[in-house]
Amino acid sequence: MTQRTFNEPLKLFIEAITPERNEGDRGTIAFWFEVTREGGDLTQPLTVDCRVQGSNPDPATVGEGGDILEGTGQVRFVSNASTAVIKVDVVGDTVEEPDEGFQVELFDPGRPRQYRRHGDRHHRQ
Repeated sequence: MTQRTFNEPLKLFIEAITPERNEGDRGTIAFWFEVTREGGDLTQPLTVDCRVQGSNPDPATVGEGGDILEGTGQVRFVSNASTAVIKVDVVGDTVEEPDEGFQVELFDPGRPRQYRRHGDRHHRQ
């Protein structure tokens, strides 16, 4: 029988699973990100804060009236799960604009800085 220790440091990885796509001219379109956790005690549930913010060269705007509806949230891992998903809704509009970028950042103020991870994605007009 292999004994597993849970003192391995927790590591998080984020990857965009939705390819670049057009935002459309109305409604919203979903962009999906997969978060994977390694180390730590996977038998326990885990909640991690996340935020969405615009990224260069042409940052998307976040919040009411912006390109992206929600700027903050959480991703939750259930017990024994090593992956979870984040959904980011991008708002369609008819405004002529350059392709815009955004990133999802995972963070927890109570954990070391290496806990921060980013996933980048662009949406096209």
